[in-house]
Amino acid sequence: MENKATEQTEINPHPYEYIHNPGAICEDESIFIVVLVKSKVDNFEYREAIRYSWGTSFKHLVFLLGASENTSIQNNVTKESQIYNDIVQENFIDDYCNNTLKTIMGFNWAHTYCHSSRYHLFVDDDVFVVKDNLDFLYRPPTPEQTLFIGRLFQNSVPYRDNGSKWYISWEDYPFDRWPPYIAGGAFVTSSRVTQMLHFAFPFVKYLGIDDAYLGIVSKKLGLRLTTWNGFMMNTPKRTHTKLNYRRIVAYHRIDEPQKMYTVWKNYLEFKKELRTPIPFKP
Repeated sequence: MENKATEQTEINPHPYEYIHNPGAICEDESIFIVVLVKSKVDNFEYREAIRYSWGTSFKHLVFLLGASENTSIQNNVTKESQIYNDIVQENFIDDYCNNTLKTIMGFNWAHTYCHSSRYHLFVDDDVFVVKDNLDFLYRPPTPEQTLFIGRLFQNSVPYRDNGSKWYISWEDYPFDRWPPYIAGGAFVTSSRVTQMLHFAFPFVKYLGIDDAYLGIVSKKLGLRLTTWNGFMMNTPKRTHTKLNYRRIVAYHRIDEPQKMYTVWKNYLEFKKELRTPIPFKP
């Protein structure tokens, strides 16, 4: 009997077009890591805070945005893109329910324009990143390395309360538990995993809960999700106190742009103290 290829129909098309696309930033032949920051379209001050704080630690960093129906906001994004050339924006509406569209856009863009990068770091714009604590990524990877690492959730229950922003109907997801998934606020994928997810998205039913959706796609692909304690620590309210910069990769819920600068200042002081020799005491 003759073997025939099985045709699959796309059930999750992504028919959106770029408004802004800084694809040329990844023209380097060899890139270690690219940072993709999921940002609300009108969070101008958050993006500015990242650019002038922890974002300075990375050579390749972009912001992922949807579009605004407000002409003034959209015009300001255009100016921002012209100044910094770090905005990836498509023409879907930037809304919480479209977070999965934004995540898919990020993976598609990373694969298409930054496939030479060894790793891709996805974070939200209220997250502070300590680059030095990503040193575990420097271990020589295999060519086909399938790394998907962050804060792992297992046996999580979907929200069935239709008053919740995380609401998911039984029709959209008819199961009692989510498959294991990595929290969406901060995670790293190897280039190979980015590629695999990029090609799988069109064939997996869309869900508006982006991290749970990535868990579903990862399960279908047979990907192994890895947890790392350094990801996604909630930042204490008193952000002027020094945090555990020795171990944490990503601090979450920095609720004001100014606090991003405060945490960055404290981090620089911490690094300076590390370089200060211990006084000799006879």
